[in-house]
Parts: sequence; structure tokens; C-alpha cells
Amino acid sequence: MAKRKKSIISRKVAKNNQIYYFENGKRLTEKAGASKFVKTFFSQIDPAKLSEQEAKSYRGQTSAKKSKAVIKEQASQRLRFKGRFVPKYLQRLLVEQKLIDPKEREIQREYTEAKNYGDFLKEIKSLVPKTAFLRQSEWGLPSEKRERTTFVSVIDIVENIQNDSLFSTLKLNVVDVDGELITDRVKALEAIRDWEIDEIQNTMNEGKNAAYIRFSHYGNINITNGTLTIDLNESDPDPDFSV
Repeated sequence: MAKRKKSIISRKVAKNNQIYYFENGKRLTEKAGASKFVKTFFSQIDPAKLSEQEAKSYRGQTSAKKSKAVIKEQASQRLRFKGRFVPKYLQRLLVEQKLIDPKEREIQREYTEAKNYGDFLKEIKSLVPKTAFLRQSEWGLPSEKRERTTFVSVIDIVENIQNDSLFSTLKLNVVDVDGELITDRVKALEAIRDWEIDEIQNTMNEGKNAAYIRFSHYGNINITNGTLTIDLNESDPDPDFSV
């Protein structure tokens, strides 16, 4: 097999300040030439002396190198089973449930009896709680004393899920009051909020003079497919009649 010829990139500046690029003596277009020149001599370049096209290529190379460094750093923090990355949601779950040392990066060093990934999941399933309690959401109801003319969200269920370190990494499923499974995340969050609003309206229509109403939601975590399933038929409204 013939040895590949080394590519030699050169840059020439004409008397009229026009820049020309060559690869092994063959002239390149300005865009291609600037890109190859910057890539080849990146560590030797003075950014202040670059042409507009070269500066553009330089910024692109700089951004790419930073992104590569970030990806490398993130990869170094990922949990593995026999070198295979485990899903981020599972890593978060293991750390939060204190099922693995947060500094550990290879699962099998702690779960030595797990011969394969499937064995490991079976062991974890028996250790993880089947039901997760989500932080309560809360609404303030109309009140002359509190100068509220309508109900307002005080603690938002959507923000709770989206900002939670574990729940935000899981796929969200919601079972509505009719038993329909909603798997689209946006629609699932809307279904939870709509259900809460309906419950608020029912409380107000019944003439109950509540100041606040809190909602408790429970989720089932499936570690195999990384889902959090909330069944609204199991969610609880809790009116607060404090003055």
C-alpha cells in the first residue's frame, strides 16, 4: 500500500495584501485555504494578525476544541458497567439513593456479583423504592384578605419536575383520570396542571373557603427504560382553610 503523501499548507501574501493558500503547490479557495491554514498552524497563530476569513475559521476551531474538552470532561464523570456508559438518569438515581459511591466510575467494582448489565439492573430494582414522592405543588385561592382575585400558582409542579436533578433526566409519562397514558412530555406536564386547575375549580364551586390547596403527586420510576409515571388517579388535593 502506497504511503500517503504528507499535506503541506502554505500561505502567501501578495503586494496588494491578497492572501493565497496552497496545498502541496496547488492553489486553494480562500475559504478552504483559511480553514486548512488555521487548523494546521493553530497553536502558532497570532489571532490579531488574521484575515477576516481566517479569524472566522479560528473562532470555529477554538469553539470546537472547547466543546471537545467539555465532552471529554463529561465522559470522565460518567458511570460505566464494564466500560459501557450507563444512562445519565440511572447514574443520578444510584447517587441520590446512595447505592454507589459518587466518586466511583466503574459499577462492577462495587457490584462484583453482577456478571452482566442485566444482573446489575435486577439487583438495583430490589433496592430502589417503587414509588417516588414529588415535592408538593401549591395554589393560592381567591382571598380578599390576601388581595387575590383569582387562584395563583405558588409552587409549580412543572418547575418541580423540570428542575429536579433526578426527575428532569427521566422520560415523563402521565396517566390521566380516564386512564389514558400520555407519553409526550409537554402534554404530560399540561395534563398535570389541567388536573390541578380542575380540582381547584371543583373546590371553589363547592363553596369551600380554602386559602390554599396543595397537591401531592406520586411517581413510579422504571429503571429499565428510564421513565417516571405519574397516575393522576393517585394524586391527592389537600385544601388549607387557615385564616
